[in-house]
Order: sequence, then structure tokens, then C-alpha cells
Amino acid sequence: MTKKGELKSGAIYTPHDLAHGMAKWSLLTKNDKILDLGVGEGAFIFASYERLINLGASALEASRQIFGAEIDAGRFGAFRQNAMTRNLTFPNVENIDFFDYQQPQEELFDVVIGNPPYVRRYSIPSVQKIRNVVLSSTGLNANELKNLSDLYIYFILHAATKLRSGGRLCVVTADPWLNVGYGRVLKNYLLQNFSIENLITIDRRLFPDVDVRAVVLHATKTVANTVVSPITTFTRVLNGLPIENIPIYSSNPNAKIVDVSEVKINQENLLAKNQWGIYFKIGELYKKLYGLSKMSAISQIASTQIGHQTLAKDFFILPSEKAHQVESHFLRPIAQAPKFYFHRPILFGNDKIESYVFCCNLSKQELRNTKALKYIEAGEEKEVEVRGKGFTVKGYQSKERIQRAKRQYWYDIQTSLDKRPSSEILVPRFIYNEYIVLWNQAQYVTGELFLEFRPASAFDTRVYLAILNSSLMELMFRVHAQTYGGGTNNMSPGEFKRIHMLNPNFISAEQREQLIDAYNTFSNGNSNREQIDRIVFQALDLDEPSIELIAITLKDLQNLSHTVKKITVRATYP
Repeated sequence: MTKKGELKSGAIYTPHDLAHGMAKWSLLTKNDKILDLGVGEGAFIFASYERLINLGASALEASRQIFGAEIDAGRFGAFRQNAMTRNLTFPNVENIDFFDYQQPQEELFDVVIGNPPYVRRYSIPSVQKIRNVVLSSTGLNANELKNLSDLYIYFILHAATKLRSGGRLCVVTADPWLNVGYGRVLKNYLLQNFSIENLITIDRRLFPDVDVRAVVLHATKTVANTVVSPITTFTRVLNGLPIENIPIYSSNPNAKIVDVSEVKINQENLLAKNQWGIYFKIGELYKKLYGLSKMSAISQIASTQIGHQTLAKDFFILPSEKAHQVESHFLRPIAQAPKFYFHRPILFGNDKIESYVFCCNLSKQELRNTKALKYIEAGEEKEVEVRGKGFTVKGYQSKERIQRAKRQYWYDIQTSLDKRPSSEILVPRFIYNEYIVLWNQAQYVTGELFLEFRPASAFDTRVYLAILNSSLMELMFRVHAQTYGGGTNNMSPGEFKRIHMLNPNFISAEQREQLIDAYNTFSNGNSNREQIDRIVFQALDLDEPSIELIAITLKDLQNLSHTVKKITVRATYP
């Protein structure tokens, strides 16, 4: 998360009302000692100070009970200036790296609160130093704390160790940790050491100048040697509901709150390996759909894998207007960007080809006097940017990922293509407005923006295509995908295998024939899925209320994509 104009810091400036709501939940007595894990310009410092005063602390006591560290001198100076304008001083808030900060006499805190900086893993300097500090403070195994973790994961884990038993953790972060692999370590740590009372997501942009989705975590550190079986409430705030009207922050617990959906889950049923964001999206409907006997995990129905990864798309993928740069026999059509194909569900051999992949397994000696050799040599001389590393290398052959691939010739992806025939069914990894699963009749090479779906049972391909193109499968896709900037739903290859779908083995031959007919209608210029949906819902024995709820929920998830804007810049950490 980062604010425009502060892109190098990873800082986000928390709205006043959110900081005060979080302080109201976290601070319960006038004697509470508070650690702000991301001071910035002081939103949580001032909110905590005002909360302590309201609870009966004196001005001097309140200012001395708040602790924190801010690494950036400029923002620390802005915080000091803000404090001076209020005639306040905070002697325990320091201009220091949070990971170098030592609390007085190893004193444990009653509250950890704040908004840790959002910095992508490949932009974190001194990451090994940070990892070592967190491993030491948490006692985690190095294998548990993945190198892929973003910075806020380290912040929260380290800060959590500074809480006393019964202390309260209340932080606002970007939401990917709920769903992606690197978040598993944080989820495990919370499950083992905290009662997770509430997780809140807000549909509207919480930070006016920031293009991310946020989640607020409320958790209490469990007392040693006690057994708890708490309920975790997943709260989704719809539309523009003010912060003070969210149930957990409301002064009137009996008020009827609109535009809020809540799903309560026994914490013992929360698994770190599962996506937690699902409960924000469909809640109890998730349990119903996953309890249907004719639904099976995709991994039990088909083998799936990501499309071919060239490891250097700007070299290997040639748009049609640049295809003249190499001989045609070194080029194969590739289904690369789903957006080119969303206007129809079938790729035909006579379609206009949007992109080609460069395929060559010949030595340079064998390529003498060819355009292909000139193209390869130009690639070997080009200054190539290494994504996320902030530096360039000379030539694609110098990229670490290509070197690790150990190809006979660095430019040879022909060999790997020959080992893997084209897949008939292509599922997009990224969807926004439209969701269409493609029938690859043209046998294009599959690009990395698609997932290949290879059925285990030899039913007519159209049976699978009908099911995969149903409204139910779009719902399941959006539920399991991570929503990123631009409203794009991003499906990870591992998560795709866990999605449940109607299993063709569990329906009658007549129903499979009906699905074939329905797909023929769907693919012949009629993109209406009503006929497909009717057969799928009948096969699953779904009643009308359930069908209506599926339709409502799908529409809601489609609209949800439109509330998120695109992240165009990555933050760094000083």
C-alpha cells in the first residue's frame, strides 16, 4: 500500500475515522500501554492519545504510554510537527527502524495497533536482517517464513511478540495474506497464539489516494495454558457506510445496521492452508455448495497446469505485426492474452493470429544466414531489466531464471513445447468483466495467462466446456481468485485445483447430452448461459432459493471487481 507522492516509503495514511475506531476497540483502560507498529505521520498515535484521555488518563500519562518507531526521517519530522501543533510530546516514539526498536526493559504491551508499510517482497532491502530478527523473536522455523513474504507480514509477526497475554492486536493491511501462500505463516501464527475476533473488509476504497483492498484484523493474544474456541466474524462493509456505523466500532450495539454482511466461523475450523477471503465473498453459501455430493475438486476431475512460461515474454512472444523478424517456420500461434479472445468461446484455425511464440531448437551454427540468428544475437546484446530487482543485465541469456532452466540453448523452448501437447480447454487466469473458458480447436500453444484443463474421463469435450462456462463456475472462480488492482480476479494454479465443480461422472448420460446441446447453443453466437445453467442446477438438485442466491452473489462479485482500481507503482522501503 502506498500513497501517491510517497511511493518509496510503503506508507499509507490512515483515515482519521478508521484510526479512532480501531483505537476504540483496542484500548480498554486508561493504563493501557500501546505500540504503534507503523507511526507514519501519527494517525494512530493521536487516536490512541485521545482514547486514553477519554478513558481517564492524564495528558502526561497518555503521552508516555504510547510507543512507536518510524524509520523515515521526513515522516517522523512531519509527525513531530503535528504533535507540536497540538502542544504534545511523545517521548517514547522514536526515529528508528522498527526492527531495531527495543521496548523499555522488555516490557510487554497491552495493545499493538497500526498500519504497517506495504512493500512488495522484491523491493525490501536488508530483507535477511529483517527475517533474522523475526525468526528470533517469534521462534519460527526458517522454512515456515517464506522469502516471498511482503514487508507487512514481518511487521505484524514481530509486533505480535511484544504483546502480553490478553493483549489486543488491531492492524489494517492489504488483504492478499488472507488468500496467498506467503500469508500462511501469519495465519498459522494467529491461529496458534490469538483469538481472532473479527476481520473486516470494506468495499469502497478505504484510502482515498491508494489503489488496494484493505482488511482490518482484530485479535486478542491467548493466555498461556488455556483452551479457547472462539468465533471469528468476517465482516464485509458494503457501499459507503461510515466507519462509526460498523458494528464492532458502533456506540450503539443494538442498532440495526444496513450494508453490512457478517459470517461467523468457529476458529477451530479455520485452516491456514485455505483462503480466508472466501468468507467475505459468499459466506454460508460456500458451505452449501461444497456440501453437494455431485461436486468434486477439479484436481479429481482433470489435470491442470499453467500455460508455458517462456521466462522472457518480451523476447519469445512476438505480436503479429512483428512476426516478420524471424522465419515463419520458427513461429507458432500462442493464446497469450485472454482479452483478445473474450468475444467468442472457440479458437478456430482460421482466426486472426494475435501473437506468436518463437520456437527454435537449432544451434547457432545451424542458423547461419537466418533472420532467427540475427534475432537471437540482438537479444543477447540487449540491456534487459530484471523484474523487481532494479537493475539490468546484458542479454536475455544472463537472466537468472533462464540460466536455472538449463536449456540446451537458452533460446530453446521448442523442446519443452514438444513434450507437452496443446490443451483443448483453456481457462483464463485473470478475469475482469467477462469470464469465458475457451475451446482451443486451433491447437494454439497455451500462454502463461491461461490454465490448461485436461479431463481424466473421455467424455465429449463440450460436456466440460459447458460446466466450466456456467454461472456457477464463474461464481466459484471469482470466489477463489484474489482480487487485485483494476478489479482483476487472479487465479493461482494451486487454488484452481481446489475449486469444486459438477463432476460429469456423477450425472446421467442424458444430462451429458443435454450439456452438449446447451454448449452448442452457447458457442454458436449466443453467449446466454441460461440453458447451461438450467441443466447444471438441475443436475445438482438445487432449489429455487439457492439458485436465486447464486445469481445475486455472482452479480455482487462482478460489481465488487469494479470498486478496485489499478496499482501502477510498487512501493519500496527506505
